[in-house]
Order: sequence, then structure tokens, then C-alpha cells
Amino acid sequence: TDGSVEFNNSQRTHSISKGFSKRNNEVEYIELYAKSHGFVDVSKIRFNESASNNFEYEFDAYKLNSFELKAPNVSFISADSKKQYICEMPTAESVNLGFNMKDDGEVVFGMNNTAGFKEIILEDKFNNTTTDLTKNTYSCSYSSNEEDTGRFVLHFVKETLGEVDEDFGLSIYSNSSGINITSNKALINTLVNIYNINGQVVLKREFASLNNVVIDTNLPKGIYMVEVVSNEHKEIVKISLTNNL
Repeated sequence: TDGSVEFNNSQRTHSISKGFSKRNNEVEYIELYAKSHGFVDVSKIRFNESASNNFEYEFDAYKLNSFELKAPNVSFISADSKKQYICEMPTAESVNLGFNMKDDGEVVFGMNNTAGFKEIILEDKFNNTTTDLTKNTYSCSYSSNEEDTGRFVLHFVKETLGEVDEDFGLSIYSNSSGINITSNKALINTLVNIYNINGQVVLKREFASLNNVVIDTNLPKGIYMVEVVSNEHKEIVKISLTNNL
């Protein structure tokens, strides 16, 4: 129905309630920014077990795009396909991004407040590249004719690469040659499976005894899961390949 709403001066406030999560200045968000043509746009994400993967008014805020033609607009995409300026969700490994700009140009992506993450990988599916935004920014060309979603994905890596298993001293990490797997004890009848981010097995190797091996994967740059299964032990680790073809 039509109508009007009036507020008087006694209802004004210059402070923000601490109970309102998405506007609480004391809450630490991870900030993703995009720069282009002298403009900067920011969206924020926080992992909160009380939130869901869908848009919720209690935790999230919609993204409102700039009217400036040359300004970038970056957002997080919820599971129900909502573009968000503020995004809260349970712990996630990957989050799709929205991005658009009404003019062509070079765009620089970066992140702030990334403490607690070993890596935050920006995947550009158009250029088939991955960049760890905890260490570097990422630059790319953008065309105003592109779709708003589908090109960019963020991958969050909390695991420490090469983390040592207390019993076996198992270490799994990537290097310029591929994937390095070492163990203080020989692992008998070992199977190594490498999965892409879609859960597909892209490489499989079998070893009668594994102690120290480098697997030349020849895989494209990207995020992978490495599973090591032997008679004595099983472990799976997320890694980032950045030096392969």
C-alpha cells in the first residue's frame, strides 16, 4: 500500500548496534577489491557458522552497482545466485564472484585482512590463470560485453602446505617440477590420486613403496586435491599448482 514514514530527531543515532552483525564495525571481514580507471570497489566476506550459503538479511547485504561507467563492480555470489556486498557463510573452499564494468579496460584485483589463510586463490577461467591474492594482486583485461558471473572464483586455503603428519612425517606440497611427496617412513602399496576442483581424478599413480617422490603432473595451473592412500595411512591435502603448463 502507499503511504509515508516520518522520523523525528529523537530517533536519530550516530552509533551502530553491536548486535547487528553486518554493520558491526568490530567484525573483521576479508576485503576483496577491484581497481580500474582510477576507481576502487570493495566487497566483504566473513565465515560464520551461524549463517547459511544463501542470502540472509540478518547477515548479508545486496550489492548496488555504481552509476559511473568506468567504475568496477565486484561482488560475492550466494548459493541462491544473489550478488552481495557483504557476505557471511559457513566455512567454504570456493566462492563464485560477480564482476561487471560498463567500459572496457584493465582491472586489478587484490585483498585485505587475509590473516589466517595460507592462500586465497583467484581463478580466472577466461585466461586459465590462478593468483594467490594473499601475496600478489592480479591484473587482467575486461570487456564490457562479458557476462556478469562465471569468469572469477575465489578459493580459500587454510591448510598449511607441507604440514607434517605426527606419525608418518608425511609432507605433500607443490614445486616447480610438480608435486613433492615425502615421508619419514616408507609407505607400502601407495596410491596417489589427484583431483581437480570438480572432484574428477585427473592423475593417478601407484607405488609399491613410497618414501620420497616428485610427480611430474603436467597439469594446468589451478587448485587440486592430492590424496595419498597406503596400507598404513591416508591423507588428503589441497595444493595450488602455479608453475606447470
